[in-house]
Amino acid sequence: MLVDFFSWGCFSRPNYLIGTGSYDITGPAADVNMMGYANTEQIASGVHFRLRARAFIVGEPNGKRLVFVNLDACMASQLVTIKVLERLKSRSHQSLELQ
Repeated sequence: MLVDFFSWGCFSRPNYLIGTGSYDITGPAADVNMMGYANTEQIASGVHFRLRARAFIVGEPNGKRLVFVNLDACMASQLVTIKVLERLKSRSHQSLELQ
């Protein structure tokens, strides 16, 4: 998901603000179905490796920002995108645009 705070436009200065973040999004460690990627009767047990969400933010000192969010997941529903944007809007006085 890319979120553009205002129109990106051309930069007049090379002074960018850079930020990163990471969060563990690993689900339950057991009793999860395999969504058809194995025997439909098979139930997962244990965690092979942790799943993460990562965010990368690039901004200008005047407030224009670009945010890129990546998930270690094969899919995310539109509802997840909508809820993330709602939370960002509630914490920001700037307009948000999904691209």
